[in-house]
Amino acid sequence: MTISKYLQKKAAEQDTASNTTLSPNEPTESNRSSLSEPKPSVATAEQTPENKPQKPLGKLLWESFCIILPPVLLLTAVGVVAYYILCPSKGEFHADCTDTLYWAKATYDSGKLINPDFSYACLLPFGGSLLMLLFLPLFGFSMTTNMMGMLVFFLLFTTSLCWMLRQMHWDSRWNCITAAAFLMLLSASKKLREIFWGHTIYYSLGILFLFFGLALLFRLQNLSAIRQTREVRMHTILTFIALFLFFILCCTDQITAITIFALPILAGLFLERVLDRKTPLLHRKNTRVLLLLLSLGIAIIAGMKLGNLWANGVAGAYADNYSNWTAQETWTEHFQKLPLAWMTLLGLEDIPDKKLMSGESIMNLIRIITALILAVLPVAATCCYAKYRGQSGRQMRILLWAHWTVTGLILVGYLCGALSVANWRLSPIVCTAFIVSMAFLRWAITKQKTMQRAAGVLCVPLACFCLLSACNVLLLPTNAEEVNVQYQLTNMLEKQGLTYEYATFWHANAITVISGEKLKVRNVSVNENGVQKATYQTDSRWYEDQPEQKNYFLLLNNDTEMIDGGCIREMLGYCMREDVGIVGAKLLYADDTIQHAGVVIGFGGIAGHTFIGLHKSENSYFNRAMCAQDYSAVTAACMMSKRSVFDAVGGFTEELAVAFNDIDYCMKVRKLGKLVAYAPYAVLHHYESKSRGLEDTPEKVERFNREIATFAKRWPEILRDGDPYYNPNLTLRKSNFALRDLKKEKIGEPYKLEVPLDE
Repeated sequence: MTISKYLQKKAAEQDTASNTTLSPNEPTESNRSSLSEPKPSVATAEQTPENKPQKPLGKLLWESFCIILPPVLLLTAVGVVAYYILCPSKGEFHADCTDTLYWAKATYDSGKLINPDFSYACLLPFGGSLLMLLFLPLFGFSMTTNMMGMLVFFLLFTTSLCWMLRQMHWDSRWNCITAAAFLMLLSASKKLREIFWGHTIYYSLGILFLFFGLALLFRLQNLSAIRQTREVRMHTILTFIALFLFFILCCTDQITAITIFALPILAGLFLERVLDRKTPLLHRKNTRVLLLLLSLGIAIIAGMKLGNLWANGVAGAYADNYSNWTAQETWTEHFQKLPLAWMTLLGLEDIPDKKLMSGESIMNLIRIITALILAVLPVAATCCYAKYRGQSGRQMRILLWAHWTVTGLILVGYLCGALSVANWRLSPIVCTAFIVSMAFLRWAITKQKTMQRAAGVLCVPLACFCLLSACNVLLLPTNAEEVNVQYQLTNMLEKQGLTYEYATFWHANAITVISGEKLKVRNVSVNENGVQKATYQTDSRWYEDQPEQKNYFLLLNNDTEMIDGGCIREMLGYCMREDVGIVGAKLLYADDTIQHAGVVIGFGGIAGHTFIGLHKSENSYFNRAMCAQDYSAVTAACMMSKRSVFDAVGGFTEELAVAFNDIDYCMKVRKLGKLVAYAPYAVLHHYESKSRGLEDTPEKVERFNREIATFAKRWPEILRDGDPYYNPNLTLRKSNFALRDLKKEKIGEPYKLEVPLDE
């Protein structure tokens, strides 16, 4: 007989002995039958398979159904989650989901567990990045690696849960049903799916550790409760060593692992023994528990020290963030938000103005009922604390205390900390509350006849909730990436042939992963001081000179919008010419009339855009608006320039803060001997001055006049002699290339400036 089978037999015997009390004179089941039934005669033939009574067909089918259904449910739930990870999760993918993969890449690039050149959000040496690291050599830095790592995490998570329930002596039916329901629970909302199946950090990792640690602890208890043969003793020692080492490794992840994994297990062990009235405080059993607690406490300290050693001075960006106490007057407000946060985490959607009996309202009602059940059942389970018997009862009590420890620690952070509005902070409580609730329902249905029907009724809304979650996942589109803005941006950049860019964290990390690092989008921060190197989830080597970044700059206003996906490629085709230094695009107003088709020096006195107000499809002077050509200048609302040219002329002139800085830059480039080209088939919308506003205040007018004077002093020759790319017979008063009105303008005469040049 194997150890596991022996443990199951022993546990069954203990449960039977603790829950069945017969008086000495009360007949057993066999005695009852012998007293009530006549003894068969000696001549009665021995029963054979042929004459053995057969079960009714209906009963046989029902028993077969009950045997087959639980594993089918578990396989279905596993399939649903696996399907989500491989397909619909792409639609919900964003930058936060890249953390684990980035940490794995940092380890892979440096050859060190903690890369000193990388800025981590938090340090998780024993975290999910190790799973991603397995697939990096095979699939590179890509979505495939991320999905494979998540699949492995999901299988480990499910296996740990099932093993823990098995060590609690749950039969295979309850084990399968609970695991299936739990997987669907964690797929109930977008936020829960992100926390558990989107990236393996923080709370999902802590819950995995908790389940596996409890499984080891329960196995150690089961082994200690049976006769200590040599084989059993060896298994006991190995299990203790595994538990001790597991504590050390988990606690290298510091505060999250300690809060959700280590402290709940220690609290469960300690409180279960202290509150056990049947066992004296100084009993040998309690001594063993105290020694185990001491050992695990040493393991926690060792794990923290080992984590600091591996970190070697590297600090996580969130090391001190979100751990601060908030003002006491806000705690009541946080408490008021708690019920809604609990229900929204379980998928509750906005329901104002919806009919009470609509489909959406009924689904929300199921979510509300489930949220209430998961909040109330752990309380009911605690009220029945004294009724739990045997080894499985002891494990139930440990599980209860672990749940309340997790709940207490998380609620303190939620109610009194800086992340009170984040409903995902409650996800560990959801997990432990569900396991406790299912354990209580199992106990009530199998051990308490008076509670069977009530417990069975409570299973109905939970089953409906799980079915609803599965349907919601299956209804998510398989091509969800097509509506994901991160994927859309990636496709656009790939079409443009751009391989090296800068963006804020929310775009940079996601695009880099989605493209398989074909597009290297580096993380920057944008604030009042301009564009800065980011200090979050970045590598210091990213900001060194790259082959991809040394060639071209694309200057783009925040009030522009691309119309044609190939406009950047179109501009790049001209800018790659050796004799070209700058390329401009055709810009349209929202009504598809021209806002910019090149710049002529002298329009309006200084410079102005050509063909303003002409519809994009109308004919222009010699079709110039539709023809590629050289100009003296183009607008920087959309301008591409060689980096070498930009550096050679010193970039933009700081004295020209708003107006004419782009024209001045073009003049400097032309003075260098490079051409300024206009690309008419690179077309964008330009919502001019949408963010800056009009020059309609005294301060703006004064600044504008000052910049006119500055430009005129810097480039008096071209203002005096005229734009070399513009016929002197054409007017400077309009942008349509019309002939001069000789009554108002002489041939070649510059437009009179309204601002004195001595200002």
